[in-house]
Amino acid sequence: MAQLAQEVYNSDLLQVLIPRLGRVDFEVRRPPPSAARRHATAPAHGPRAPAPLRAPGPQSRKDTALIFGNLLRRQIGARAPTVDYLCTHDQILGALVRSYDNPDVALSAGLMLRDCAKHEALTKIILNSEDFYRFFDYVELSTFDVASDAFSTFRVRRTAAPGVIWAPVALVLTAVAVRAGPCAARCGAARAHRSC
Repeated sequence: MAQLAQEVYNSDLLQVLIPRLGRVDFEVRRPPPSAARRHATAPAHGPRAPAPLRAPGPQSRKDTALIFGNLLRRQIGARAPTVDYLCTHDQILGALVRSYDNPDVALSAGLMLRDCAKHEALTKIILNSEDFYRFFDYVELSTFDVASDAFSTFRVRRTAAPGVIWAPVALVLTAVAVRAGPCAARCGAARAHRSC
């Protein structure tokens, strides 16, 4: 594991991998049987039709999140080398937050962000970045899975690092409550009810 981690750091693999998370594909796929028969019956001297392309599988993104989590949990004594690496390459954390823009990648990126939220130094970087304020847009997305995952990541980040100052959060939550209207203050609903 130490050699793998060192190669990841030396090659800056995370800087390349995280922004391209939607294109990661570790699975070996075979063409469907109909395409295999077409290739077998095609004349040897004629051109062959290319195998059909498929979208990268969700399992590859889950595997990437699992590897990322294992690297993040790795410690040498009291030092966490991956946390140190991410602190010096904060654009990786920004790319993870921006991954919520792509619904195919959002759940895997959220898993990685929740792993990052367990480290106070990484939480501070995300809170002080411009990308942090995107969470309030992601929570309001029409895609329920992405919106609930963004809210879950936000909640974990708030509870995982209690020593971090949460002034930006309080400020934005106030803005969200004002946008929701007066009913939100009384009954918690986003729309006004006749009973309020």
